[in-house]
Amino acid sequence: MPGEGYLGSDVMRTAEQILQATRDIVLFVRRDGHIIEANDAAVRVYGRNREDLVSMTIYDLSPMSTVQTVNQQMEAAAKSGIVFETRHCRNDGSEFPVEVSVYTQNIAGEQMLLSIVRDLTERKLAEDHLQASEQRLRFLMDNTADIIWTTDATGKYTFVTPSIERVLGYTVEESMKHGLIQINTPDSLQKAANKLSEVISKVLSGQRVTPETFELKNFHKDGTAIWVEITLNGMYDNKGAFMGVVGITRDITARKSAEEAKEKLVLELQRTLAELKTLQGIIPICSSCKKIRDDKGCWHQIEAYVRDHTQADFSHGLCPHCMEKIYPDIWNENEDNTMT
Repeated sequence: MPGEGYLGSDVMRTAEQILQATRDIVLFVRRDGHIIEANDAAVRVYGRNREDLVSMTIYDLSPMSTVQTVNQQMEAAAKSGIVFETRHCRNDGSEFPVEVSVYTQNIAGEQMLLSIVRDLTERKLAEDHLQASEQRLRFLMDNTADIIWTTDATGKYTFVTPSIERVLGYTVEESMKHGLIQINTPDSLQKAANKLSEVISKVLSGQRVTPETFELKNFHKDGTAIWVEITLNGMYDNKGAFMGVVGITRDITARKSAEEAKEKLVLELQRTLAELKTLQGIIPICSSCKKIRDDKGCWHQIEAYVRDHTQADFSHGLCPHCMEKIYPDIWNENEDNTMT
């Protein structure tokens, strides 16, 4: 095996067995950069056999873009050791991220560099995934129309989304300092205090805080009052211990205004319907005097009956036939004047 002279003692053979079992890449490198030994992990990760590796230099494993920094890293490692992140190349030419820890070791009287290389591919992928998730979450938090907030187990606010400024006019710093309960109108303040007491009672009694939705009226920073819908739920750790409350506050002022307008319209329609009177069915009427009999058997003048059962009223006058019959003199005079 190449480099066997350096690892020939029993102690070194035991160390070699340990090195071969580790998942990290282990390289023994001379000060001039030549590799004299590599473990099994190096063979697996770089995709090269051991004979190829021990014929190479550390520069051969580094992309061209990082070669200039290798000398500086080796000098720093020779003085006090160094840990850094860089990129290495596989046999197929692909690059992958690595964390390199380099220390000076005296082996068989020669100062050499012990390089422990950790493949960061999986960790970097996980970090990138986590960062992407955090960016998506941050985007949602920054652009949601609702206010999302959290408290710790003592009720102290620990997080508020920037949307609070759009909804209520307060900055995140102001809301974190003063809290959201104090911005309730007097009536809603008592309701909010009661809800808080319910949460505290559940926690103290060992009950779980479950989702609940209710409405409150808040003061905007400019003094106007707006309606909000609040949905809150308990937060618990993996062991089931209560951590605090997460809440969502939604501006429902427009919805409440629409509901109030609808209720007002319904009341107006009901009042109109109550005042509206119509005649339906068969109406008993005297063939002679034309009086109408009501449900109680009483007889009424037709004008009075229609007026009481509809929105209509009467204005009295005389038709030409009745005018001639009742006032013939006036009728005949009018007829003569018309003919003349």
